[in-house]
Amino acid sequence: EPITGGKLLIEVSYFGIHIHSETHDLCTETTCPASGDFVLEHSQSLPGFTPP
Repeated sequence: EPITGGKLLIEVSYFGIHIHSETHDLCTETTCPASGDFVLEHSQSLPGFTPP
């Protein structure tokens, strides 16, 4: 069944400690409707120090 929309939640943990999260619209990251197998790739530079 094709995926016609939704949200992509990215959560980053370092040694089990949550340090960052962000939400993206799925249809801005890939073409909708998405059907079959697909892969999303995301890269981002994080700061060298992130306070808890």
